[in-house]
Amino acid sequence: MERAFFYGTLRDDDLRRIVLGAEVAVEPATLDGFAVRATADVPTLVAKEGASADGLMTASLGEETLRRLEFYEASFGHGREPALLGGIPVIIWRADVEASAVDPWRLDHWQEKWGSILREAARETMEYISSRSPDWVAGHRPMILQRADSAARAKAVQAPAEVRRGFDGADVEVRAHRRPYADYFTLVEQDLRFRRFDGSWSETVTRSGLIASDAVTVLPYDPRRDEVMLLEQYRYGPWLRGDERAWTLEPVAGRIDPGETPEATALRETREEAALEIARLERVGGYYASTGCLSEYVHSYVGICDLAARGGEVGGAMAEQEDILSHVLPFARLMELVASGEAEDAPLLVTAWWLQAHRARLRDAAAA
Repeated sequence: MERAFFYGTLRDDDLRRIVLGAEVAVEPATLDGFAVRATADVPTLVAKEGASADGLMTASLGEETLRRLEFYEASFGHGREPALLGGIPVIIWRADVEASAVDPWRLDHWQEKWGSILREAARETMEYISSRSPDWVAGHRPMILQRADSAARAKAVQAPAEVRRGFDGADVEVRAHRRPYADYFTLVEQDLRFRRFDGSWSETVTRSGLIASDAVTVLPYDPRRDEVMLLEQYRYGPWLRGDERAWTLEPVAGRIDPGETPEATALRETREEAALEIARLERVGGYYASTGCLSEYVHSYVGICDLAARGGEVGGAMAEQEDILSHVLPFARLMELVASGEAEDAPLLVTAWWLQAHRARLRDAAAA
């Protein structure tokens, strides 16, 4: 039986319970000769004479708890080392870095910015303990963090329930949880039952769905010229359905980076995909793309901009094999595409109809 010393994110009570899989007794402790520093927002211990690191010392840990700790820490590249804490042998996990190469780290700052996201990421990470390696988790952390960011946002910002009955998480009981596929997206399958409108419980049902992180779309609009920019590119979804014309017309689109706001993503993606600077964002709304099988939540905007001398450019990130052609069209032409069916991307349709309803206001404001 061994004890551990937690100096970083595992001082957070909720994260610690997720990682360890159980409640473990801890007590405040200080480790001399080390300082807590940040490496890419992840804390580690660095040897430093005269310094001390505040943290928590655990009670003796069982074999399964230690196995979970080893997996979680190894996924961050942290190695296990012995240390003495007031004469008591403990285990610490840390990265091999120089003190001069990293910045100070504070738990309260981490909890405010990253706590909710990293707790969600830890839930997914610990699902892989028996099926994946720590190196695999490290390589897939960007997408794990994107999914975690979306889950944290869903819990923090919820739509009103004025017409809906008002059921919530207490009205769903998950009896089994499986993750048969995980890569850029992940597939989750659950056996569950849910509250029926008469107050009874449903029979246990099996449901599966694709988890995709939150996305943003922006339709660039020049109200002075009454023109929009559409982007054309190859998309795998239509191809997978059997549509040989898998090059679709879309707004600017991209996924929200962890810790980023939807508005910041909208501005970043418009620069990256269309080389456009947006003067102002008009929020169209937020919505689920397909509630029956897909977790993706889309934040759509109209981006007020200048489209003079634009259109016909080919861009995109070469590293991601993007090949994106821009089209600048009169608004009336956009609505013709909606009517003909050539515009068949859901965010484009939603945004086009919103713009149709708000176009006069935007044009009046631009002319003032």
